[in-house]
Amino acid sequence: MKWQVMHVDLDDRNALSKRLGVPPIIATLLLNRGLDTEDKVREYLEPKLDDLHSPWRFSRMEQLVDDVRESIDAGDKIVVWGDADADGRIATVVLMTVLRYVGADVDYFIPDRYKKGFGLNREDVELLASKGVRFIITVDCATNNKVIVDEAVKRWGMKVWVTDHHLPTSKDIADKLINPHVDGYPYEYLVGSGVAYKVAQAIATKLCGMDDMTWYEKFAHLMFITALGTIADRGYLLGENRSLVKLGLERGESLRHMEGGPFAYRMMAERGTTYTAITNNVLPVINARDPEIAEGRDLVVEYFLTDERRAVIEILGRLEFLAQSWMRRLNFYLRSLSEFVDNSSRVVLLAHEDIPANLVGPLANKLREMYDKSAIVIGEHGKGEVRAVEGMNFFNILKEIQHMFSSFGGHPEACGFTTHPRLVPDVKKAILERVPLTSHRVVLADGEFIPKFMTTEIFNYIKMMQPFGKGNPPPTFVAYRQKFNPVEKGVFIGKHFFYCPKEFRKEGYWDILYKITDRRELVIIDARCGDEGSTHRA
Repeated sequence: MKWQVMHVDLDDRNALSKRLGVPPIIATLLLNRGLDTEDKVREYLEPKLDDLHSPWRFSRMEQLVDDVRESIDAGDKIVVWGDADADGRIATVVLMTVLRYVGADVDYFIPDRYKKGFGLNREDVELLASKGVRFIITVDCATNNKVIVDEAVKRWGMKVWVTDHHLPTSKDIADKLINPHVDGYPYEYLVGSGVAYKVAQAIATKLCGMDDMTWYEKFAHLMFITALGTIADRGYLLGENRSLVKLGLERGESLRHMEGGPFAYRMMAERGTTYTAITNNVLPVINARDPEIAEGRDLVVEYFLTDERRAVIEILGRLEFLAQSWMRRLNFYLRSLSEFVDNSSRVVLLAHEDIPANLVGPLANKLREMYDKSAIVIGEHGKGEVRAVEGMNFFNILKEIQHMFSSFGGHPEACGFTTHPRLVPDVKKAILERVPLTSHRVVLADGEFIPKFMTTEIFNYIKMMQPFGKGNPPPTFVAYRQKFNPVEKGVFIGKHFFYCPKEFRKEGYWDILYKITDRRELVIIDARCGDEGSTHRA
């Protein structure tokens, strides 16, 4: 791990500090996040509903809503086709809820992406057509499924709208598409549930004649779970995503104290509404998969669509059990396949035919965390997943060699692909040839800051900077020649307690890299003995 201290212009820092009336270190944090005007800072620290873009900024939204109205008037069967990850499930719930509200004959379908592939598949589309489905709206998938979309329209006479946020792999994309990357929307970082939220808002406001403020109030619970979906998909947490997440989590906190609110949402909110609580207590549950559920159904979607309290409690208990079982299974594979992990290159690689397809992505996540660099895992049937460190664009790397894949897609830092098992060695070689020499993670520290100057005022400002995540990391500082007084689980530096790994709990003077979490905890990320550490000044 390398440290690099970001530098801001002192005149700019002092000017912003004076204009806002905030300590200079807070002005530094704001400037490091590109917030150099009072309007930007206000939207960042205190977002308002007016900061959210209108769903009508999508150029094709009017046409989609008109098609929905037509189908409802004709009594057509509509299916929301979702993806099986947490973001896709939340997106399915959001759109299902609103389509039910406006009187549509609607159901959902979430295929097994590990058996049927990502997005639309011909077999299940044909099955739905045979059951009388006339209209499919996808969420969180299918930007690159133009061939199947066209076939559904021409062969089975269906209407198909694609709502998604994944990058197109070519210019040949679906015609009826709502995607912030290609549809003229002013903010490109919405995740799948964020796009579905915009579609749902447009449908509800247009078909029910409600204004935006009525929508935000009546469907506050949908903003809350959209925040969960954005966090689950590691969405960029500046700009509109930040406003959506921050406002959504505030509504989740209100749900915790609201008698008579949607019970399933209240139960989920009680698991926590801070980034850390969501990561630890909510995401494992909404990522859990039930192998025994009927094809096309999903237990997380059933949980949020269920009104009956007893059923909600039973489903939540089942999801908790599945989450725990899943973690045990994941750890088992990590241990049993540890000898096949190749950490000798610029990325960490694990390829083994015994890895189940549904564990490839989670294993890549784990390896990225363990080795602090981009991870590639390839399992059974040539199913592969990449989880890159922040700043690495693996989507472009894979796009260069897409001729080696039967399918691929994703985002710059999270991609999936399928290749022929015999091509796995060639794929590994081709990827390594294209990974930059500087692919190791460089931790960007916000500045040099001595712990003894940490005050309640500064902690309170940092609390306003939550939620932390991609694009808005926890404030991170370096401090040199700090005297350690070791105690259990960490060290004291003056009056402040720092959590830190065991190898750093030794008396002496250390140069440290530390962060401040959303629970006001001080955590040492890395440390060097004094003389050694001083060489890490940027």
